[in-house]
Amino acid sequence: MKETKLLKVLNTFSTSQMRALKQFIHSPFFNKRQDIIDFFELLAAQKKNRTVVYTKEDFFEKVYTNEAYNEEKLFMLYSRLYRLVDQFLAFQQIKQNKSQLKLLSAQAYRQQQLEPFFKKSIQAATQFIEKEKKRDANYLKQRFEIEYELYDFIESQTRSEKTNLQLTFSSLDHYFISQKLKLACLAVARKTVYKKNYDTGLLTEVLSYIEDKPALLEIAAIAIYYHCYKAITNTNNEFYFRELRTLISKHKEDFQQGEVRDIILLAINYCIKQLNAGNEQYGIEIFELYRNGIEEELLFENNQLSRFTFNNAITIALRLKQYEWIEKLIHQYQEKLPTSYRTSFVNYNLGRLFFSQGFYEKAMQLILNFNTDDYLLNLRSKALLIKIYYKLGPSFYDPLESLLNSMRSYLNRKDMMSYHKTHLNNFIRFMLQLINLTNKKEKKLLYQKTLATSEVFEKDWLLEQLV
Repeated sequence: MKETKLLKVLNTFSTSQMRALKQFIHSPFFNKRQDIIDFFELLAAQKKNRTVVYTKEDFFEKVYTNEAYNEEKLFMLYSRLYRLVDQFLAFQQIKQNKSQLKLLSAQAYRQQQLEPFFKKSIQAATQFIEKEKKRDANYLKQRFEIEYELYDFIESQTRSEKTNLQLTFSSLDHYFISQKLKLACLAVARKTVYKKNYDTGLLTEVLSYIEDKPALLEIAAIAIYYHCYKAITNTNNEFYFRELRTLISKHKEDFQQGEVRDIILLAINYCIKQLNAGNEQYGIEIFELYRNGIEEELLFENNQLSRFTFNNAITIALRLKQYEWIEKLIHQYQEKLPTSYRTSFVNYNLGRLFFSQGFYEKAMQLILNFNTDDYLLNLRSKALLIKIYYKLGPSFYDPLESLLNSMRSYLNRKDMMSYHKTHLNNFIRFMLQLINLTNKKEKKLLYQKTLATSEVFEKDWLLEQLV
């Protein structure tokens, strides 16, 4: 049966999530319809046993015994169950956030005019967020929400001069400033990649406000993004980057893992710009950020290491000839890669490692047997095979030239970002000239042409072959 929205969602659920969802759907507080329970049980059985595949007609017949098939009725059944699943996910999120749950309780008690219960819930909400180690924007947001709820309560009860209005103002400012700076950092990163400008609104005023009130930089969620923004927009001043590195080390426990990962990647992007500008010492900075981020699992998401992070970490490690660490990374962390990409990315990067170590035939065997649905990785593997053939000498120039021509034909047919196409086409063009050089004058001329061309895949490697 065609995979619906409902099935797509359920297919992502773990065994424990399915168990909790079953309890939710069987609860008469949330659901009183037996047909929804029956339908869910059929879907759960199908999910558990992949060999069982029901058609729409099968579902209808099993749920509505002895009734004629009715497409509209089945659609309504899907819709009702989907709404319950939607509610379940929202309920789970609220349940996990104890301070938010207590804040909602406080709002309910205030509406019921139960003052002692309101105060107790507000106190509990405060205690929950203070017990949390995190001091990120979400913490600042919850602080504001608690202060605002308390202020609203005080104002509704008495017209006293003494309120928490100043705390409410400050907590809102702290949350707003931290989020404004975070979005500003992301806007700069996106502008670099997609050449898109954004209207950043009050950003200039926010930056000035921080500079007038430096005590704000004692708040981790403000300090991190302030120095990050200043670093990536003031690449000639290393002070902000150095401060950012210190802050990442000091406050890495204050943020959710996903946010720490994003902060580290912003720092890496800054270093890449510096490296591309010729500041070679930043290669070490990039390597250290990747190494620490992987070994401390700060760059992980849902206990997995992204294939892009894996690939990029090895790229900079190869540049620095950190071969021992690369072997450790591949063998120790390959199980953390997504299953669908694991074999291809491990083989490709082992091939890169062997090539860099001069084991060309070992690298060739890995890459010749390499297969992936990722077209960019496939192209990079072909480029690596081209380099291997070149290093193996003139006896491999025929298959090398054939591979170059087939790769060029593929690029011309394939719809992809012009950035990748231009870089790879220039690589192919220069490689064809490289294998057909006849004298030193031609070699020198090709070196100058390669050096003068900015968009070339494996440019540094090409230049090394022409020295």
